[in-house]
Amino acid sequence: IPALNRALAYIGGVTRMVVSDNMSQIVKRACRYEPSFTELAEQWAMYNDTFFKSTRVGKPKDKPTVENGVKLFYQRVYAPMRNEKYYSLDALRDRNWELQDEFNDRTMYKQDVSRRQIFEQEEKPLLKPLPAEPFVIKHKTQAKVKKNYHVILGEDWHQYSVPYQYIGQQTTLVYDEQVVEVFIGLQRIAVHRRDYRRNGYTTLAEHMPESHRRYLEQRGWTSDDFIERASRIGECTETAIQNLLASRHFIEQTYDGCIGLLRLGDKYGNERLEAACKRATQGTRITFRTVKNILKNNLDKEPLITSEFRLFIPDHENIRGPNAYC
Repeated sequence: IPALNRALAYIGGVTRMVVSDNMSQIVKRACRYEPSFTELAEQWAMYNDTFFKSTRVGKPKDKPTVENGVKLFYQRVYAPMRNEKYYSLDALRDRNWELQDEFNDRTMYKQDVSRRQIFEQEEKPLLKPLPAEPFVIKHKTQAKVKKNYHVILGEDWHQYSVPYQYIGQQTTLVYDEQVVEVFIGLQRIAVHRRDYRRNGYTTLAEHMPESHRRYLEQRGWTSDDFIERASRIGECTETAIQNLLASRHFIEQTYDGCIGLLRLGDKYGNERLEAACKRATQGTRITFRTVKNILKNNLDKEPLITSEFRLFIPDHENIRGPNAYC
């Protein structure tokens, strides 16, 4: 049904009749003289002021223009797309429309006219106007709000968030191809764009408890965010953050420490934090606790003593060279 809606929108009107092959979604019982159509197909046709006609079973010549159109579509649209990658259905459709427009605007072989020009001159004036809104299928199902303040749409097995205050309550999900609405009684408590990812989550921050929002904010950080904030405080603070970010194999494990280190500036002031980081960078390892202890014990206010001595291992006969490891 959504595909039929898009077909009518593309040609800009409604045909007097819609010819269908004997797919089960449209034709309930095939018959040469009196086929019967599904209730949904009949509703769609009535809504658009048209009617369905089915072809005979096993008679492709009943729709030769369609069969040839499918062949040309594979050549001009699907073939250029076969090695391309798309990461959303919308992107795939946009590319489809783009290639289809190129195909319809191309001048036909041995003719001085394109398919679009023929259509607009001969066929478009015969179309009926489109309805104000496309025909929409609305589905309804029940779901209980889980402890993670999400409900499951069983058809896609995708989870949608609702305000956490409704945990444990029974809801009604009303959905179509684009939108999922969640109701308790007649009150709509959430609305989401439909997502077809199986076992995925669609979560709005305003539906979360306060503790989860803080965790979400933390997850939203990137290393560049921490470095940018630290650079506004001072060069040593930036160096300390860079060292802290590099201290773990998984960089996300350092985010808590980076947040804590930067928040020390709120408690002690940015000048003291910069001085503490300067002292901390003299050591071999920087952690949040190291900087915190420097500030707590007022060591950042003490003069920084630099030593001229450097530890090193002199060359001597007991050091083996690379030949010893061949």
